[in-house]
Amino acid sequence: MAILLSTKLRKPHVTPNYLERPRLRQLLTGIDHVKLTTVVASPGSGKSMLVAAYFDDLAKPLIWLNLSADCNDAALFWSYLLEGFRPFFRWESSVDFELVQTQFSQLDTREWLAVLVNQLQDVLVYVVLDDVHLIQDQLLLADIEFFAGALPESVHLILLSRQPIPFYLAQWQMANQLLEIKQESLAFTEGEAGLFMEMVTPQLTPEVKQDYWAFSEGWIGGLQLLLADSGTTSQGLMVTGDKGLVYDYLRREMYQALPQELQNFLIVTVQFSYFNRELVEELFPQQRFEDWLEQLERYHMMIQIVDHHQQLYRYHHLLEEFLLQQPPPSEQVLRVGITVFEEIGDMDEAIKLALKLADYEVAMTLILAHQQPIKMLFFMNQVPNSAAITNFDFTLQKFFFHYTNSELAEGQRLYQLAINQIPHNSEFELFHGMEYLMGERQVVFDMATLSSAQIQQLRSSETTKALMMIKNVTVLFHQCRYREGLEQIRYNQKLTMALNSDYLTFYNLNIEAQLLEEMGYFNECLYVYKKIKTLLEESDSLNQMSPFFDLSYHISITGTYLKQLDLVKAKQELDDVSQLKTIAVHEEAYLYNCVEYWYLNGESALAWEGLSQLLQTDIFVELLPIANLLTYALDANQLSHQLQQAFKEKYEASDGYLRGARFLYIRLLQKEGRGEEADRLIEPTLLASRKGRVPLMVVEGNLIKIRGLLGKPERLKEAQDLYREAIYYACDDDIRQPFYLERATLKELFQEKYQLIQQSFEGVEANFHQTIVDSWQLVSSHSLTEREIDVLVEIAKGFSTKEIAQVLFISEATVKTHILNIYRKFAVNSRVAAVEKGQQVGILSISN
Repeated sequence: MAILLSTKLRKPHVTPNYLERPRLRQLLTGIDHVKLTTVVASPGSGKSMLVAAYFDDLAKPLIWLNLSADCNDAALFWSYLLEGFRPFFRWESSVDFELVQTQFSQLDTREWLAVLVNQLQDVLVYVVLDDVHLIQDQLLLADIEFFAGALPESVHLILLSRQPIPFYLAQWQMANQLLEIKQESLAFTEGEAGLFMEMVTPQLTPEVKQDYWAFSEGWIGGLQLLLADSGTTSQGLMVTGDKGLVYDYLRREMYQALPQELQNFLIVTVQFSYFNRELVEELFPQQRFEDWLEQLERYHMMIQIVDHHQQLYRYHHLLEEFLLQQPPPSEQVLRVGITVFEEIGDMDEAIKLALKLADYEVAMTLILAHQQPIKMLFFMNQVPNSAAITNFDFTLQKFFFHYTNSELAEGQRLYQLAINQIPHNSEFELFHGMEYLMGERQVVFDMATLSSAQIQQLRSSETTKALMMIKNVTVLFHQCRYREGLEQIRYNQKLTMALNSDYLTFYNLNIEAQLLEEMGYFNECLYVYKKIKTLLEESDSLNQMSPFFDLSYHISITGTYLKQLDLVKAKQELDDVSQLKTIAVHEEAYLYNCVEYWYLNGESALAWEGLSQLLQTDIFVELLPIANLLTYALDANQLSHQLQQAFKEKYEASDGYLRGARFLYIRLLQKEGRGEEADRLIEPTLLASRKGRVPLMVVEGNLIKIRGLLGKPERLKEAQDLYREAIYYACDDDIRQPFYLERATLKELFQEKYQLIQQSFEGVEANFHQTIVDSWQLVSSHSLTEREIDVLVEIAKGFSTKEIAQVLFISEATVKTHILNIYRKFAVNSRVAAVEKGQQVGILSISN
């Protein structure tokens, strides 16, 4: 990627025989006073050299982007441009810029560009887009025009093109913000042409110089061609800008006059974006690299220096286009190039050559070895799916890249081809379950899974094995086999450390965090999320694909905060998500979290509106995956009888794995008075949860079971014990959401057994219990007897024990007993605290 950027973002090297022309230099000073400069002229007019030479002698901040055909890919174009802008920004404050790396198709481009323009306020920089005519994509051109029009005056945009700029230039003209430099301005005057010819070929007679200038009509490229073979008359070249005539001249007067070995050198090396010492010495081992450069200079071949330090060279575009019209060399030449570019680390060039040969087997091998996610995805899309499915590793990784890029339709097509490949290659059976990621299938409960040992035995790359493990754990997660999934994902983390892949590390950590959350180990879960946040902040490769990974992080951690009822942090995470561009993979997950937040925040009408919207989506129409939200709707009396019946039918037709679905089904049975059936389901669930050490399921299961025991005096002791166990499992990790859903159940329980329950706790459990009681005022004023309330009212008046006894006509000993009972019931140890508590629960008014 470094070599690629060095060519894309490299100002052309000004050749030694460049002629400085004061009139044009004076003209270019106008760049400083306008927002847009256009330089439009035919090939060989010296556009690039003119502008490059102008900036060579000036200490001006410059971005120079050399455009090529691949820049019609909008994501690549904006990625290259942003790499140029990178030194001018505090990038940590502009996370949205990195969305273009792989998520560009999901963006509102104008919205994103407005953010970019805002970041450019007061930034002085000159931006050159060279060869704008190569951009043919109309949508991209429209976005570039929008960008150019919105730029602040401190940013000066210079467009170089062979063809008229396809923008509405009047908007800049009317604002006096346009400088246009055209073909006629770039043409040599007779004096300039004379100076140039004297510098290049001083032996020419004045008559020949006059003849050359007149015939070239000031066209620099034409004059260079004539001077390249100064023994030739001008009759062979009609300088009109017609490429056919130019090619004809190059063939007859230049190319055919070269030694055969140099002709061969040109035809071979022009096949590559650039050539260097390593490539030339491998292709032509009998001759030194310096000797070839000397011949090119001797025959005035129009070569350009891409990078002087790295000794990278390419041909002038006119010569390059002509040479590419000639019969190509053997296929072996390109294969040598593949090997050389791979060895020097220019994987982009190696892959391009393999794709040019349509050697997809080699191309796929190289792509899988590539370390730049944006280029990986770009090149993966150049490999037809019909070729991709011949390589299981490539197919799987391409599928995951479609997923992370939110290209769901492409992923679904590739998935179907992979499934169709099963009769021919049994490896593709492992694709079963991948459709879940694309929203094609909601229920994976009955899917077979593999052990870690079985996955390690696969005949696949280590990256593919890691992805298979991630898919396997995803299935285990949805089958509520949390402990097994946790062991596998942690094992996978150890195996993938050697791969040094940030995106695999992210997947591993994110799934580990979700497993811990679903089990109820929130403290450990938040620690893992802290590691994910650090990874996102420090990883360049994930920053290039940030929308998917950033959104996954914010949406996932929101679920943990909601289960802890930490609505402040949950709201902050949701606000962070809203600042990012939500992509297809995350839109429903974001709305899901919003609905849960609205219910917990008391906005049930808004929550039902969002839930109704989710119920129309393909993934949630099955009802089981959205059971947790349906439980909130049931609690808010919003769940219709018809929807309740539909859910039960769906559940009864399933294997009943999902925690939320199972508990909602049990609640519905209790609601219908089918307590015995509910008990038969809750008992094995609790037994398995205790055995599997799943605190969240124990807490929720216990509270649901308590609901079924209310109204049965003989089983209130059992209800009391279940509540104590729920507090025990919940207090360490601050598990609160199940208590919210069963707050009505607990309020009824406390009316019956509050004193005994209150006395059974101490330490952190007592504090957590009190938090639960205080959160929803589960202890009403009726927990105090009528006489205790009378005593509390007198305490609030500031009366002493003796005075209270006199007012209420009871003994001082009786007053002291009532006061001790009040202290115990309110869990306080002073009169002031008792009065404050009395005000909190509504027994006392502020006036008391």
